[in-house]
Amino acid sequence: RGGRDVLTAGLTAWSFFTVLTPFAAHMGAIPLLLCRAGLGLGEGVAFPAVHSMIADYVPQSRQSTAVGIVTAGSYLGAFLAFLISPSLIVYLDWPAT
Repeated sequence: RGGRDVLTAGLTAWSFFTVLTPFAAHMGAIPLLLCRAGLGLGEGVAFPAVHSMIADYVPQSRQSTAVGIVTAGSYLGAFLAFLISPSLIVYLDWPAT
């Protein structure tokens, strides 16, 4: 159960700092860097927490597969973000500064 609680806390923290990011950017470089550090601390617990949950909930014979799926999912998510984000930025006419 510890992994789930840690993941919940991390997800809450990184979501909070994600929401704050545009406001921090508007205030300047230092607030933005502090906000991004908070976001990174929240995200940083994700993989250890998920691995703990896999150890707790997935049968040992399937744990390698579960870790592979989680890892592949993270790479797929990053790929899709880099693929979709530029079009989304252009479509929504987001300012560069």
